[in-house]
Amino acid sequence: MLSLQTFCVNPVGENTYLLSADDEALIIDCGCFSRQEWLRVRQVLDATGCRLKALVQTHLHFDHVLGAAHALSDFPDIPLLASPADQPLLDAMEAQIALFLGRGAVEQFDLTFTQRPIAPLHDGYTITLGSSTIHVLATPGHSPGGLCFHLPDEEQFFAGDTLFQGSIGRTDLMGGSYPTLLQSLHRLATLPPQTVVHPGHGPSTTIADELRYNPYLR
Repeated sequence: MLSLQTFCVNPVGENTYLLSADDEALIIDCGCFSRQEWLRVRQVLDATGCRLKALVQTHLHFDHVLGAAHALSDFPDIPLLASPADQPLLDAMEAQIALFLGRGAVEQFDLTFTQRPIAPLHDGYTITLGSSTIHVLATPGHSPGGLCFHLPDEEQFFAGDTLFQGSIGRTDLMGGSYPTLLQSLHRLATLPPQTVVHPGHGPSTTIADELRYNPYLR
């Protein structure tokens, strides 16, 4: 049976998701800036008794991936799954941090994980989690390699910063494209209305509510 835990972490209020099924677990967008934040996630993970299978990234903006340093320190053998199209964001991690937090903040973070090769995810790939199947959808626009993760049997959808309740992700960051994001949103609009959407920031919503109230999907 699928279990989902949500952790709102870091000063940007990013949603880190711990997803478990049977005896396996995944972390989607590990954005824990501090060791203390990571230990909140680790405590719940340990309580499930599940084996952490991978870190899975919707995209590689700093607020969604800096927690990989803590997770990979504790679980060095697990892969970091992301789109290769976001590799430039990983390469520019120092610049990302400096832009949003100031140059002096860079030294606060362990960035050795950025030298680790990512395990590539592409549109149409699937990830197994116990008896559940996660479908990978390429949804560029907020970032070049933006991905979303759909569990159709469970009617769950992880949208990263592609779609928020009543809004969408920014496109004024490195590699962003508003026209490309609109194309991705058209794809999301075809999902079943009852699908529950878990965004990278803010509360969960449904495709039905976004089709009704979100001006970018109408």
